[in-house]
Amino acid sequence: MEQIRGVDWTSDLTNSTEKQFFKSLENTNKSLNLIGYSMGGRYLLRNLTHLPDCVQSIILLAPRIYLPSKNRMKQIEFERITLENLKHLDQDSFLNYWNRLPIFEHDPPKPIGTQWRPDYWSRVFELMRPSQQMDHREQIAKNSKVHLVCGSLDTKYCEHYDQLETLNPIRKLPDLGHRLNKRLVVEKICENLT
Repeated sequence: MEQIRGVDWTSDLTNSTEKQFFKSLENTNKSLNLIGYSMGGRYLLRNLTHLPDCVQSIILLAPRIYLPSKNRMKQIEFERITLENLKHLDQDSFLNYWNRLPIFEHDPPKPIGTQWRPDYWSRVFELMRPSQQMDHREQIAKNSKVHLVCGSLDTKYCEHYDQLETLNPIRKLPDLGHRLNKRLVVEKICENLT
C-alpha cells in the first residue's frame, strides 16, 4: 500500500494543510482507496463531498460520525479537561489519563511514541473537536464509496452504526475494541477491494 506524500501533517496541522492534502489527490492519475482511523476517519468525513473522482472507496475505521445532542455538554466538558491535561501533564500522566478513557476499556494501553508534543496534539484536538463536528449520517447513508468498520467491543460507535442504513454492510470485527489492529484490518479490507 502506498502513502500519499507531500503534506507534512506533523509540523503544521491546520485547515489549510487539510485542504492541501485533498488538493494533492486531484493531481493523481491512480485510483485511490482512502483509509481513516478514528480521528483520521473524521478528517475524511469532513471532506466527503469534496473528494476527487480518483477516490474509489473511503474506509472509515471507528470514527465518530455524529454527536447525539444529549451528549453535547458532556463532550464539551471532556474536551475542556483533555485540553487542560495536554497543556499541564507530562507524557506518562497524560497517557495514563488517555488510556483509562472508557472508549479504550477493551484495548491494551498504547504508547504515544518517542516524541511528546503537547502543542501539536492540542492543535489536533482543537481542530477536530467532536462537539463541533457535523452530523455525517446522511452523507454516509447515500455514498456507495463509504465503508464503515468497527470492533465489536467498541460499543460507543457500534451503537451509532447500528442505527444507520448504508449502501455497504457495516463490518464489525469480533473481539476488538476501538484500537483496531489497523495493519490486519487494512490488509483484509484491501483484499476485498481488489
